[in-house]
Amino acid sequence: MAVPKKRTSASKKRIRKNF
Repeated sequence: MAVPKKRTSASKKRIRKNF
């Protein structure tokens, strides 16, 4: 994942759908 860990905290579920 090319996203900061701070954003992965709350956007973990959204990042999985985006990536």
